[in-house]
Amino acid sequence: MKAVGRFALIRIEETVSNSGIAVKNDGVGTCVSCPEMIELEGLVVVYDTGPKHEEYDGHLIMDNKHIMAVIE
Repeated sequence: MKAVGRFALIRIEETVSNSGIAVKNDGVGTCVSCPEMIELEGLVVVYDTGPKHEEYDGHLIMDNKHIMAVIE
């Protein structure tokens, strides 16, 4: 699957918090596809969780303006 236009495809993974609660959408994921910013592909990014993002098959589809940072 690939994103088109200004959209980014972010793979999200379930993490477990310190209290043992499973968290699926914690604002961090791996950029799988981002045509306008291909340098982000394969990197772990931090994104804005405020807006509603479409979810499909363990991935979020979002406007790339919601990507805020890269974790190196």
